[in-house]
Amino acid sequence: YMLDSQVTQFLYYSNSFTFVILLGFISYSYSLTAKASEDKILLERQKADSSNRSKSMFLANMSHEIRTPMNGILSLVQVLQTTNLDKQQNEYLKSIHRAGGTLIRLIDDLLDLSRIESGKLEINEKEFLMWEFIDDVLLQVEYLFDDRDIHLNIDVNNNLPEALITDDIRLKQVVVNLINNAVKFTSQGEVNLIITGEKVEGNKYNLQIEVSDTGMGIPEDRLESIFEPFQQIAPDRIYNKGVGLGLPICKRIIDALNGTIKIKSQLGKGTKFYLDFEFPIAKNRQKIKHHETENIELPAIKILLVEDDKISRLAVNSWLTDKGHTVVIAEDGKKAVEFLSENDVDVVLMDVHMPVMNGIEATKIIKSENLTQAPIIGMTASVMNDERETYISAGMDVLIEKPVNFEKLMTIVKNNLA
Repeated sequence: YMLDSQVTQFLYYSNSFTFVILLGFISYSYSLTAKASEDKILLERQKADSSNRSKSMFLANMSHEIRTPMNGILSLVQVLQTTNLDKQQNEYLKSIHRAGGTLIRLIDDLLDLSRIESGKLEINEKEFLMWEFIDDVLLQVEYLFDDRDIHLNIDVNNNLPEALITDDIRLKQVVVNLINNAVKFTSQGEVNLIITGEKVEGNKYNLQIEVSDTGMGIPEDRLESIFEPFQQIAPDRIYNKGVGLGLPICKRIIDALNGTIKIKSQLGKGTKFYLDFEFPIAKNRQKIKHHETENIELPAIKILLVEDDKISRLAVNSWLTDKGHTVVIAEDGKKAVEFLSENDVDVVLMDVHMPVMNGIEATKIIKSENLTQAPIIGMTASVMNDERETYISAGMDVLIEKPVNFEKLMTIVKNNLA
């Protein structure tokens, strides 16, 4: 069509105006969509955080509820082992103890994974003695080699620093887990623990730990996936070897400690794990408590046992009474406070989780009102770093993990009384 200049100009501006309006509408629609998308992402994130918190709370509660009867069972096993038993009965008790220990480790793994996923993995750096650390590792793994055709070889560099600074509890958890893993997948042969290293710049020490075995090995195509949760090596051929949480937890702890882990494996010949860390060397070594009182004689003492679980009470009371000590029982923190208001004891064994009044509240009252000078030893199934701080700041002198190892408990009592 032939149009005059005015019509052409009108159509030009009309189309331009329409284009601007359309562009504005598209832009506004996009901003609305983007805002809706952001809101949706935020809502999903809030839901995920809430779900993680609920999962963590559920697992924490379930952990405590399952651990409580298991603690009682394993404590009673220790008491029974001090009685007159024939060889067969002793074997039965050892089997019960192993099975219970496996269940407790599985519960701890689930709880640890939940903490890690919800960002609650606490790292508590402090000075620790290297040789005590190594002794503790060996104490925790030596039972794994009972009645097995496997030998544990240990090679430790004599030039290790006396003390380093890191979260030794988490580091110990990694090493024990790797040794436990090596034993599970080795039917015969040996497991090797090698600890060495060298001093580096900045008063730091490059600590190197190797755990190797002569077990079944890992297929090359599975080496990367073993650090993912719930991954198992040939689960169809392996029975009762866990659910695949140990190595993923180790990897996350190692990352949190700014370390590295490498793995080499060959089918049918074994596996080697290499750990590499840089930790500060402790300067104020005199501040670290040396356990020099373990061999002192402990005369008969009076102990206040604060424990709400009947089975745990029975086990601890029986063991201590058999050793010649006097035990007074309080079923909750309130009764413990009432007793100490009028009586005194040499040691208080305080459970943490109790009805009416828990161990933390009771300890705070006992300390604030100066009801006793006796050391308060906290007993709990949950001794993560963030919780440990709460217990110690409440006034507990030391913590011991449930199920209580009675020999370790008496060593702690001796040290604190001395």
